[in-house]
This record gives sequence, C-alpha cells and structure tokens, in this order.
Amino acid sequence: MRKIIGQIILYTLLLSTLQVMGQEEIKRIVLDNQEIKIQGTSTLHDWESDCTQSQITIAAAFQENRFIRFDKIEVSIPVKGIKSGKGLMDKNTYDALKADQYSDITFVYTSRTEHGIQGTLTIAGISKPIIIKAKQEGNVFQGSYTFKMSDYGITPPTVMMGTIKTGDEIKIVYKVTLPVNQL
Repeated sequence: MRKIIGQIILYTLLLSTLQVMGQEEIKRIVLDNQEIKIQGTSTLHDWESDCTQSQITIAAAFQENRFIRFDKIEVSIPVKGIKSGKGLMDKNTYDALKADQYSDITFVYTSRTEHGIQGTLTIAGISKPIIIKAKQEGNVFQGSYTFKMSDYGITPPTVMMGTIKTGDEIKIVYKVTLPVNQL
C-alpha cells in the first residue's frame, strides 16, 4: 500500500512539474528613452530631431525562457520631447504637430505579419494602420518607417515667409535595446 501511495505522489509531482514547464510566462518590460530620431528635408538642408523622451511598454510571451511572441507593444513619444537643438525649428514642429491639443505620438501593436509588425500610428490626432519592418540582432531591434506628414493632416512647416519649406516626407528611425536580464 505504501508503495502505491508513494508512486501516486511521485506521479502527481512529475505531472505538475511537466505542466509548469510547458506553461507560457508573460513578461512586462517598460523601456524609457530609447534611441528614436525623426529625419526630414527642407529647401535649405536635411534635418534631424531627437525624441528625448519616450516610453515603450512591451508584454512578451516566453516558454522555458525562450521568446515566443509579442502580446503588446505600445510606444509613446511626447511631442514636446522632440528636440532639434534649434529653438525656432522645435517651436514650428510643436505647432505643426498640434502639441497643445495632441501631446503624444503613439504606436500600438496589433499583430505580426510576414511583412513586419503591424499597428496603429497616431500623430496629431490622426490614426492610421502601418507595418514596420524591424531587424533583430540579439536583444536589439532597429528599423525605420517613412511617411508623409500630409497623410496625418499636418501641413509641412515653413519659415522666413515661406522661403524655407520642410519636405512632406518624414522618416522615424529607431533602435530599441531590450535589457538582457529581462528576457
């Protein structure tokens, strides 16, 4: 009888261990101030602004410490955290992006496709579905996304009574480093 009870206990422990080993674990990671730049052109010169403030929230599924999938990716960039190093250009950027009315640029992940990460990009109150291609090297994800300001209802800024004009096409370049100890 003891032998049978011992075998039942051993079998129960083994079965519960196997169940735990096969379960997914969802890890939530919050990353602040990753490398995000906005690039564009003008009739005078090419320009670049740094996104000095950003927050990326990621929820990822792991099984036995191996990455399986992203469940959530949310990116938030405060418009007034976009800095070019030139005060007048920053002011024109904030005005064009309607910073007082729409304080953040956001991206919310919806799915992964064969073409990249699909989600919704919201700029100046206008939301559009996009697909972002990302290249992964270890724990670093990097890529870019190019779009037209006019697609988001933004009139490209001008200065000097319209003699200097910003090009309509903008490129967001990013490099996101996930902390190894959180993977």
